[in-house]
Amino acid sequence: MKRKVIAVIAAVIMLALCACSKAGGHETVKPGTSSVPKTAGPDTSGKTAEPSTPTEAPADAPTAAPVEGSEGLAIKEYNDRCIITGIGSCMLTDIVIPSHVNGKPVEAIDECAFQDNTTITSVFIPGTVQTIDEDAFAGCTSLAAVTLSDGLTGINEGAFYGCTALKSITIPQTVAGISSYAFRGCGLEEVTLISCVDLRNNVFSDCEKLRSFVIKNVYNGSYKIMNNAFGGCYSLEELVLAPGLTEIGTWNFPDAPNLKTVFLPRSLKSIGACTFLRSGVETVYYEGSEEEWKNVEIKEPTFTPEVVYNSVFGG
Repeated sequence: MKRKVIAVIAAVIMLALCACSKAGGHETVKPGTSSVPKTAGPDTSGKTAEPSTPTEAPADAPTAAPVEGSEGLAIKEYNDRCIITGIGSCMLTDIVIPSHVNGKPVEAIDECAFQDNTTITSVFIPGTVQTIDEDAFAGCTSLAAVTLSDGLTGINEGAFYGCTALKSITIPQTVAGISSYAFRGCGLEEVTLISCVDLRNNVFSDCEKLRSFVIKNVYNGSYKIMNNAFGGCYSLEELVLAPGLTEIGTWNFPDAPNLKTVFLPRSLKSIGACTFLRSGVETVYYEGSEEEWKNVEIKEPTFTPEVVYNSVFGG
């Protein structure tokens, strides 16, 4: 009888212990794992997955891994973002702008941040940076290489004014506007825009070595080339303007004797006075028909090239 009583008591104790184990809710977490319940996903059959090495996205992709920046740069932190305000104590000549500081995205390069710095030779700008403010790199006469990433939306007035060592630049498709004087007086020889964007007054003026200017065919809507955007670009040889262009202002592409051909889209409505004045343009490859060309308002009477109609854009 005693044995039966002991057995019953033992069974009750075991049941009580099991109930406590379930009700307590304490989960043992292995080092390096999370106690947060996982959402529904593929069945791993009870196997513990080995930590994987993240695949780095291209540096210009909006989803790119965080970019470690150059140490010593002057940074201003806000509650939810940061901006780069200057060179600070950084002694490097090849500058990398960080994508994050203390977990906050770096969203802008402040006005005049690196103005007149004559030692910087290159700068990498990650996809978290949305704007490059006024005169941010103006007068950086040794700056020879600039990498802009997808995510950048605005290049403000005079941002790279007078960067005489800068030979080429590619503007990413996320850029929605390039302000006046942004690249005036640079040593640029090649400029590529991945997408259509308004070009303000004097944006590339006095880039005397500029040979090639191409707007690719990623169509973002209509765009304009304002007055004197390319005044003083005497070395132009290649000019490709993507569909969506509606207006070319005055004093664009004058005195460019080596510019023999140009592609113009059917969206074009007007060409301003002194545009193509004394240029070498002999042939225009026009996307539209002859009737459509007749409706383009041409305010420069000396611009009378041969026109090849119904041309296909090849940018």
